Amino acid sequence: MIQRIRITFIIALLLPLSALAQTNDKEAKINLWGYVVDSFLQVGLEGAKVTLMTADSTVVDTIRTYMYDGNALFHFSLPTKTQNIILRAEHEGYESNCMAMKVRHHKRERNVYAPWINLRKKSLMQDRSLDEVVVTASKVQMVWNGDTLVFNADAFNVPQGSDA
Repeated sequence: MIQRIRITFIIALLLPLSALAQTNDKEAKINLWGYVVDSFLQVGLEGAKVTLMTADSTVVDTIRTYMYDGNALFHFSLPTKTQNIILRAEHEGYESNCMAMKVRHHKRERNVYAPWINLRKKSLMQDRSLDEVVVTASKVQMVWNGDTLVFNADAFNVPQGSDA
């Protein structure tokens, strides 16, 4: 009888621990790390806005890069499941860039690294626009043709009814 009570007591103690282990496994996260760099200089772009989206472009989270060891780093925590995601990076003065990737869950690996996201500087000509432009044509009034001077009468403004 005492033996049964001990076994029941031990089982009662171990059940909450096994339930706790299952909930921790469900709440486990994958750490997604990545860098945002200038495509030409290959230097980190601090303060770049990185948006994490699902495969159907639904926004999940948005963060800014921070400098760590000379690199512009970002970090997201994802559920532990294999999934397709889209990362979009934006920075002032640069064209935004999107990158699709598949995040695979490995039982022992908790860190996944995204390829570097390269941002190209915007062209100066892209940012400039011109006001309205009016183009007017003009006629050549006279031209030398060999040793002869040729006049174009349509090129001269003369009053109506004059005999020219």
